[in-house]
Amino acid sequence: MDRRKVNRKLKKNKYRIIISIVAILSIILIAAFIHKKNIESAIAKYDNEILIVKGNGDQLDSLTLKEIRKSGGEKKTISINNGLEKVDIEGVSIDKIIGNLNINLKDRAVMLIEDNDGNQKRLSMSAALEPERVYLVYKIDGSPVFDLNQRNGKMLLIDTSADSSASWVRNVKTIDIE
Repeated sequence: MDRRKVNRKLKKNKYRIIISIVAILSIILIAAFIHKKNIESAIAKYDNEILIVKGNGDQLDSLTLKEIRKSGGEKKTISINNGLEKVDIEGVSIDKIIGNLNINLKDRAVMLIEDNDGNQKRLSMSAALEPERVYLVYKIDGSPVFDLNQRNGKMLLIDTSADSSASWVRNVKTIDIE
């Protein structure tokens, strides 16, 4: 008897149940879309930030953060604090940025990365051109780098083989290929 009552109730209310399920799924999809747009608008306010790429001191190209993001950002999980903590980053591999410039790298052994304060760090071209090793990062854990810590600046250069955030180049402004 109980089964018949349940079946009758389901038959009577099947359209209400279907409409309720469709409404709940629609609300979930709309919420996900709004969340994605909020994340994109958070990084969009830094789109005018410029990265200058030089070759032996002569300017080869200047890229805005918007152009860098459009060139194919990748998401990757890296370890920091000597491997104790994992962080999701989003950025573009340096080998991809340099590869788009069409420059002769035959006699180039070092890449100088300069931050906003004029501090320079040297990185060998063999390390920089190793696929998926060195990234120009604009998001950490889904948030813009600057929003997490203003000391980081708008862009970071991260060597994914390093286990510590002490080796990161913060507030990258210029890359000089020598």
